[in-house]
Amino acid sequence: MRHCKASILSVVLSILCVVGSPMQSSAFVDRQENKSFLGKVTTITGDSTPFPNVQQRVQRVGNINMCQTNWGSVGSWGERLNESKGGCFNPNPDFEVPAPSLEFPAGSGHEYLFWGGLWVGAKINEIPYVSTGCDGWEWNFEFLPDGPPPVGDIEERSKLPSACYSANASSHHDILAAYTDSAWTKLIHPYIDPFDLRRHDSLNVEITQRSHAWSGEDHGDFIIAEHTVRNIGDDTLRDVFVGLFWDNDISHRTENPYGSYGPQDDITGFLQQFEFGPGDTRDVDIAWAADNDGWGEYEGELHWDLRSVVGLKVLSVSNPEVELSYNWWHSRQPGLPYDWGPWTRENQGTWSQENCYAPGDSFFPGHALGTPGGDCSKYFMMSNGEIDYDQPYSCTWSSEHPEAGWLGSNEVCDDFADGKDTRFLLSFGPFHQLTPGDSIHFVMAYLIGENFHTDPDNGQNLPENPDSFYAHVDFSDLVHKALVAQRLYDSLLWSPTGVEELAGNVPGDFALSQNFPNPFNPQTRISYTIAGGHARSVLVSLKIYNILGQSVRTLVDRPQSGGKYEVVWDGKDDHDRDVASGIYFYRLEAGKKALSKRMVVIR
Repeated sequence: MRHCKASILSVVLSILCVVGSPMQSSAFVDRQENKSFLGKVTTITGDSTPFPNVQQRVQRVGNINMCQTNWGSVGSWGERLNESKGGCFNPNPDFEVPAPSLEFPAGSGHEYLFWGGLWVGAKINEIPYVSTGCDGWEWNFEFLPDGPPPVGDIEERSKLPSACYSANASSHHDILAAYTDSAWTKLIHPYIDPFDLRRHDSLNVEITQRSHAWSGEDHGDFIIAEHTVRNIGDDTLRDVFVGLFWDNDISHRTENPYGSYGPQDDITGFLQQFEFGPGDTRDVDIAWAADNDGWGEYEGELHWDLRSVVGLKVLSVSNPEVELSYNWWHSRQPGLPYDWGPWTRENQGTWSQENCYAPGDSFFPGHALGTPGGDCSKYFMMSNGEIDYDQPYSCTWSSEHPEAGWLGSNEVCDDFADGKDTRFLLSFGPFHQLTPGDSIHFVMAYLIGENFHTDPDNGQNLPENPDSFYAHVDFSDLVHKALVAQRLYDSLLWSPTGVEELAGNVPGDFALSQNFPNPFNPQTRISYTIAGGHARSVLVSLKIYNILGQSVRTLVDRPQSGGKYEVVWDGKDDHDRDVASGIYFYRLEAGKKALSKRMVVIR
């Protein structure tokens, strides 16, 4: 069945590269005759399984136009995907229209993302498997809605007056989707991975995705995306890692996406710390990508202002002790020297020992040091704990920082240092155990920082003088947007009951404190205050919810008079069973007033 999968994706690739027409959300492939996409075909020839309900929607309310999907990918391949019919803020909701990918400013044609995808990796019986929303070289799309229409329909909500207005909306535009990797297995069936030379199976995970966008100057330059990963299979998943793969291709839409312009001058890096002032340096941990000089080129001339920088930041994760990894590389066949990315000597030695393909070989499949070829190398990259040095230092970092133990640069390092068609993976874990029915939760921010490039000639400092290059870039707006997004997520709570609440938004003495300790194991204390001055007591409810909105424990359900109270939760549900690790919400209701907060259980 591997050949079936490859033939389908080769058709996709041939259409996108040669014809350049958008992929229709309702389109399917005739697998037997290997035809191109055929409009409204409802089944795949020779297979009674209806094609899944693939959809795309665009968040257009802020300064960013960004494509979200219900199949584990973000971005629209440079407008090669259409927004599906009915989009809430689609200017022509009765038609499929080309979808902006990650366009900033909105309507400008300036794109900061070609595509990106969710990766989930885990071990089953000590064997690593990775399911990918997209990977950029094998064209593996291993998340799909679990059935034909209307199963898996994207749901949209908005606080703004619109066709999708909802009192339960959490932002000016919510996009809610659910998909599984087992849906792909049902369609294609397990196949022999050509790299691992073993059967590739799905992990059997379900992803619930909720992305939120806002209008306005303060909140219009980022999108917050929540993800829940639930084990829907029968096997326990161990040492689980989650990653976001990004291929930016920062350019104007009219640039040649496959030639010497557009994607060929991207740079990327990881901003671990930022100096806010003298003696005030803090961790920020933002993966970023930008055009190398801030100007789009076409036929040797500068045409478009691309001076902004795009960033990814983890805002919250259900295991706060996870370790971040950031790896970048350039994919090019065949192998070295262009298929390359940074490595520490320690990690290369570890890979040589663990290599599933050829034990003792320090290369990835295809004699590469960049592209992870199959499950084994993808899982290794997700779990290696490495924070790569920034791309502009490709020729200098290993020699200038020998104590860090980096492998030396290669003979074409200057091609990387001054911009290349690079990709990066921001990943985190491990979540040590995900038993059947259990979930993990994480929240990402997609950010845009303006005025990153302060000198239009700055690209000339690369590759020879990266320090001079960094003297003429400015991360301050990107960091500012990250802090605003973090504060918004910390203060705005998307509660399990679907009500958006701000801490302290209820007048008077009614208050709910943050539990302590948090995270906790085995127990925590929750304090709250009921406003006094009532002629009689008020009915008070304090309940614990999981991230699916299911009530797991009632701590208080009785009338109480005004005063301060404290209750202990022992981490058990109403049936006296220990709850699993993860994020939980606790909600206090007194009469018509309500407050909610979140907490983390660690087992």
